[in-house]
Amino acid sequence: MAAAPFPMMRLRTEDVPRREQMAFVHDFVARHVGGLQFHPADRDNIHIDMEAMMLPGGLTVGRGLYAPMHGARTRSLIQDGREHYLMTIHNEDHEVAVGGGRTIKVKAGDALLVNEAVCFEFWQGKPMSVDVLSLDQRRLASLAPRVALEASYVMPAASAALPLLSGYVEILRRAPPASVRASEIASRHVYDL
Repeated sequence: MAAAPFPMMRLRTEDVPRREQMAFVHDFVARHVGGLQFHPADRDNIHIDMEAMMLPGGLTVGRGLYAPMHGARTRSLIQDGREHYLMTIHNEDHEVAVGGGRTIKVKAGDALLVNEAVCFEFWQGKPMSVDVLSLDQRRLASLAPRVALEASYVMPAASAALPLLSGYVEILRRAPPASVRASEIASRHVYDL
């Protein structure tokens, strides 16, 4: 059986020597998901398990399991030129501040959409899982032209399309598309949802 053309890549901190864990995490996140900086609440108990699959159309599908931590897309990090939108769905409540604005609480199951060209930071006080989509800004704007009006959006878990989107992404994570054509179709489906 041939390997999927866009395989799921994975990083677990327990597979990396302790002194190199955060460097590996930051490299993995910068290359595959979004340029973020993480600061675990307990530096002696770092537990991060991440996976990411890059698909056509500038789409990345991922999931992360994290120990409590603070994360940020800092002024120095936004110099990388990334302009994607990062969509996250956490299984626990968390807090986020975008563009130096006030801190908002995002409830478990809600989706947060944030422009990576803007500084933001988040706080996770409990171990949690997060589903992540990195969406190409131009492709997203062609489908939702008003997306650029705000740097971030919170979509309630009760939104009609959110369960369909998260269910579809879960299927992609468990069974990556087996051909380039299937990958292109899957990417288009995610953007449409």
